[in-house]
Amino acid sequence: MRKKESILKAQILGWLNSLPDAHFVKLSDRFSSGLPDIIGSFQRRGVFLEVKVPGEKTTPLQEYHLAKFSLAGGCCGVVTCIEDVETIFKRDGLI
Repeated sequence: MRKKESILKAQILGWLNSLPDAHFVKLSDRFSSGLPDIIGSFQRRGVFLEVKVPGEKTTPLQEYHLAKFSLAGGCCGVVTCIEDVETIFKRDGLI
């Protein structure tokens, strides 16, 4: 993992956990192949976010898991910055 992506994950995770009544964690890269980088709950809704450095693409396995979580009612998306998270939250009526 690039250092820039790890910094981006930490920034997004910090912002998410600053929200009231929110709890988010970063999954370990070692045991979570294909699963979203950040999972948690906000506004009583499961949230699943794949963090990418701008220009990087998701893998087919990552796309599969995001689609399955979305079908199950989760708030899901690929993010490159905090503003992307806000856009997804607005799209799904969380903010």
